Amino acid sequence: MNELKLFRRVAIWTVVVSLSIAALTGISVILTGDGGRLEVRVMGTTAAVGAYGIAVLCNLATLGKPYQWVGWLGLPISTLTIVIGVVLIWLPADSSVPEVWARGTWAGILTTLALAHASLIVQLVRRPQAAVRGVVGATLATIAAYAVLGLIPILADDIRLGEGYWRALWVIVILCVLGTIVSPVIGAILRGRDADSAHLTIDLPADLLERIDATGDREHAVRAALHHAFPPPPGADILPPPDHHR
Repeated sequence: MNELKLFRRVAIWTVVVSLSIAALTGISVILTGDGGRLEVRVMGTTAAVGAYGIAVLCNLATLGKPYQWVGWLGLPISTLTIVIGVVLIWLPADSSVPEVWARGTWAGILTTLALAHASLIVQLVRRPQAAVRGVVGATLATIAAYAVLGLIPILADDIRLGEGYWRALWVIVILCVLGTIVSPVIGAILRGRDADSAHLTIDLPADLLERIDATGDREHAVRAALHHAFPPPPGADILPPPDHHR
């Protein structure tokens, strides 16, 4: 677990430094460039590095938590995509780009987007509220759907896709955006805190916090431990902590 924390810390600082360098380079080009091909390449690289940094930060947020495989899958795919993309940007103007490279880059971009998107909301699927889990599950399904439907025309351009196909794809994308927005809102509304509850903030040792996070939902684990350590008196009408598996 300590190795994971070190990896995540180094990765975050690498992303921050890379984004800062890319931003400063882009600003310099805007202020001093004449709009030539070199400036266009620099701006394209800056945009690519920025998008890559955002995707990596989304993937890193899942590490050490349930469903971290989403982040681990997204990291190498996004890294390979940025490498190929930057190589294509800086190829000489008279170079012929291999078709497999172009298709692979677009497929990598779409897959990177889908995995980064899933990384943002996948942890919400462990919320105790059934409504939240349902919306998150449906949203994750739409993410998978738009990724698969989007990859088909990229990888197989000889397939004739009708207007209905593209209409269905856009409907799925719209539903996906809606679910992404609604999921955390419903979670915030249905947290189940009544007027008699109190908010408690405490500092915990790092190793204890890691063990708590390893059990899944942090809030549920802490509540369950407190209920076990301080049981209600006999006859008291106190509800048990929410059960994720019900």
